[in-house]
Amino acid sequence: MANGPRRQPFSAVNSRQDVPAATDASKTDLEMTSESFKQVKMEKLTIVENLSNLRGHNRAFQDQLSSFKASLDDAIKQKESLMNELRCLRGELQQVREDHDRQIAKVQALVAEVEKYKEYTGKSCAKLDTLTIKSNALEETCLSQRERIRMLEHQLVAANEKLKMADLSASKTRTEYEEQKRIVCELQDRLANTELQVIEGEKLRKKLHNIILELKGNIRVFCRVRPLLPDDNAGTETTVISYPTSTEALGRGVDLLQSGSKYPFTFDKVFNHEASQQDVFVEISQLVQSALDGNEVYIFAYGQTGSGKTYTMMGRPEDSEQRGLIPRSLEKIFQISQSLQSHGWKYKMQASMLEIYNMTIRDLLCTNQSSTVDMMLTESVIGGKQYTIEHDANGNTHVSDLTIIDVCSIKEVSSLPHQAAQSRCVHFMIRTYICCCCLNY
Repeated sequence: MANGPRRQPFSAVNSRQDVPAATDASKTDLEMTSESFKQVKMEKLTIVENLSNLRGHNRAFQDQLSSFKASLDDAIKQKESLMNELRCLRGELQQVREDHDRQIAKVQALVAEVEKYKEYTGKSCAKLDTLTIKSNALEETCLSQRERIRMLEHQLVAANEKLKMADLSASKTRTEYEEQKRIVCELQDRLANTELQVIEGEKLRKKLHNIILELKGNIRVFCRVRPLLPDDNAGTETTVISYPTSTEALGRGVDLLQSGSKYPFTFDKVFNHEASQQDVFVEISQLVQSALDGNEVYIFAYGQTGSGKTYTMMGRPEDSEQRGLIPRSLEKIFQISQSLQSHGWKYKMQASMLEIYNMTIRDLLCTNQSSTVDMMLTESVIGGKQYTIEHDANGNTHVSDLTIIDVCSIKEVSSLPHQAAQSRCVHFMIRTYICCCCLNY
């Protein structure tokens, strides 16, 4: 607690002269003392408050100290326990170290021994590893082979059973085979004889066919009467053509009536105005077979302008009933050649088309239609092509440098007459070359 300023006691002996002065001084001192008292009082309050706070802190510190003392006691006890445990662990550690040292010594001894053995057994270990691997592989192979052997044994048993059955069947089959072989040999002999008979029959057919044609005449002239058109009999109803009814001239004769006179004519065949294109083709169809037999056949139409030559030879290709001799003959050539392929015959067809007009030859299949040759000259070169009329030793006539096209089907050859008709002036001729060979005989 702070102490105020100490004051000296007033002297009992003062002179009167000093009383006012002393009174003023006392007032001053009193004021100072009052101020000091107030200050002291304030300090006291502060000190009391501080003391109260300190007491609170002291109680907290006392509680904390008590807690610390309890913790310290526990720590001391724990320390003692840990010290005891540490002493035990140190003893165990010392024992473990001693054991470790002994184990290290043993390990070092074993390592030295292992190194010693490795020096002697290094190669043996490598071989042992290799042999171990091989042994394992062989064991696996052995197991696989055993399984395979079991399977093969089962298969062998089954195969033996099948073999027994096959032996029985083979014996029967061998007998049947010998019988079939005998039959095949017999059939082959019969086939060879039949083929010879076919060859002889084909030769005989060609011979008889040619004899028939020769009997009919190598050169035959047919006459076809064209029906009258509306402009032909204008102003007259008189019949100008009649047909004889006698047996000798039936179908072969025609009578021309003119100016009251009758002029009879006889031909190898006469087709009246009602004859169809098929009727005409039937009469000359045998010549197609003769051409396939290797003979040269020429068919041409002769007559004045408008007499129906083009209609007879070409007809109207778009109408199957009115097709002419050329389309029908070409179709029959391919039909017969295809039917003979089954007998071993092979045909090669070539076609050329030319026009002879005013003693001039024109190649109707040539792209350059200006190429012509004068027949009065033996040969000439016009338009970049040379045409020569040649006769070989066999009497065959050829026109050199003429366009010749290989044809393999009726579809290919059907377009050629139309192409030639587009290029012709008046007349044209189609020529087909047939080369045949037998593949079987």
